[in-house]
Amino acid sequence: MRRRRQFTPALNAVGYRTRRSSLQPRDFGRVINAPEVGRNLQNHPSYALRFACSQPVTAYKYLNPRAALGIGLRYAMSRGGSLGESYVATGGFMRSDPALVVSDTIVVMVPALVTRGGVGFRLADLFPDRHGFTVMVGSGRPLSRGWVLLRSSDPTAHPRIFPEYFSEPEDRRALARSVRRMRDMMRGPAIRDLIKAELVPGAVANDQAAIEEDIRARAATYFHPSGTCRMGSDPAAVVDPRLRVKGIEGLRVADASIMPAALNACTHAPTIMIGEKAAAMIAEDA
Repeated sequence: MRRRRQFTPALNAVGYRTRRSSLQPRDFGRVINAPEVGRNLQNHPSYALRFACSQPVTAYKYLNPRAALGIGLRYAMSRGGSLGESYVATGGFMRSDPALVVSDTIVVMVPALVTRGGVGFRLADLFPDRHGFTVMVGSGRPLSRGWVLLRSSDPTAHPRIFPEYFSEPEDRRALARSVRRMRDMMRGPAIRDLIKAELVPGAVANDQAAIEEDIRARAATYFHPSGTCRMGSDPAAVVDPRLRVKGIEGLRVADASIMPAALNACTHAPTIMIGEKAAAMIAEDA
C-alpha cells in the first residue's frame, strides 16, 4: 500500500519554490515550480464592540467559585451546561451594503467582555471585571490577499506570514459600514435596556471616517486563515479537485488551505468536512 501524507501549508511549501522565496533549489531534495504555494492567504478581519451589561446575565457570574464548581460538575456528569457549549452564544450574517446579493459580514456575540492577550499580557488580564458582552463584526468575504514564505528548509521553523489585511481599501470600508450598522442596532429597543454603557469604541463617533480609523488601530481577526494551497482545475492551482498536489505523486492536502476563496462562515466545520471528504477519496483511490 502506498503511504499518503497530509501536510500543513508551511510543510507543503517545503519542496516548492515560490517566486517570492529566497530559498534555492539546492535547499531541497525535490523542487517543482508551484508559484501559488503560500499565496492567496485569506482571513476574516474583525472588530470588537464591548458593552457593560445592566443585569447579571453574562458569563462573569461563573468567576464566582461556587458557580464555577457547579458548571464544572455539571459538565463532568452530563457533558452539558455552559462548558458543553461554544463560547459564542449566538451569531449571524448581514450585508455591509443592501445592494449586495449575498451577505459579506460575520457577526458573533460572546457573553463576556473578551480581551485577547498581547505581548506581555498576564492571565488575569483575560478575565472580565464586570458583567458585559462582546459583539464581534468580521469581514466574511475579504478581497485582500496575503502570502506565506519559508524562512528555511527546516519544516519546524516558523514561516514568514504577511496577512496584508485591508490592502484592498474596500475591505476596510465594508467592515466600517457593518460596524456602524451594528452599533445602531445595539441602540434599538430590543436590547438597549440590557446595556449599561458601550465601553468600546465608546466615544468614537459613528461616522464612516471615524470607524475606519479605529479599525486601522484596533482590528483583530477571527483566526480563520485559508487559501494558501488553492484547489482548482486551472494549471496554476496547487491541488486538483481530489486534493492531490499537482506534480507530486501520493501527496494530498486536506485542510483549510485548499479553499479557493474565503468562506463567509467559520472555517471549523468546513475543514472537518474537507478532511472527511479527503479520507473518502483516498479510500476510493487505494
